[in-house]
Amino acid sequence: MQTNTLKSDSLLLVAAFFWGTTFVAQRKGMDHMGPMLYNALRFLLGAVTLAPLIAWPGLRLAGARTGTPRLLFWGGLLAGVALFGGASLQQMGLQYTTALNVSVMNSLGPVLIAGAAAILFRDRLAPIQMAGIAVSFAGVLVVVTRGDPNVLAHLSFNVGDLIIMGSYGLSPVVEIVLGSTVDQVLRESSLPVLICR
Repeated sequence: MQTNTLKSDSLLLVAAFFWGTTFVAQRKGMDHMGPMLYNALRFLLGAVTLAPLIAWPGLRLAGARTGTPRLLFWGGLLAGVALFGGASLQQMGLQYTTALNVSVMNSLGPVLIAGAAAILFRDRLAPIQMAGIAVSFAGVLVVVTRGDPNVLAHLSFNVGDLIIMGSYGLSPVVEIVLGSTVDQVLRESSLPVLICR
């Protein structure tokens, strides 16, 4: 049990590292290629990684259900177009802004999601959830400013920030498509599933 916990905690740490450094890597990638080529290569890498699971159903988890081919095609196409569009806008925006600005805007994601859920679905956050969002946002600010609040006074808003915000507009499409997939997995999986909301 201890080995499994250490393994899963380590994998979460690796995932957090890549998630946290992605904007810096994207910004550096723009020094060598345009945003569309960069994203095409990113998505090609993802496709090559997932292709064996699609081509050889025997590699999937036992008992896993994938839905009808039509649902997989149209849902995958819609999610893929929205993901590629959002990622491409993000890449274009990074040419005109800083990774610091994007990190601060990205940390507002939970606030925007909670706001959209309240408006669209009348969802209400529990006080502990609100506290978690506030602590998370404060933590991001401490990290990106290196503890110096004066850095925030020197943040400048520019065209790249508007493009980045536009890229966030495609996220709800992905959330709706992938969210419906999560719901289907919860209802139909024969395996235990943990979903964090």
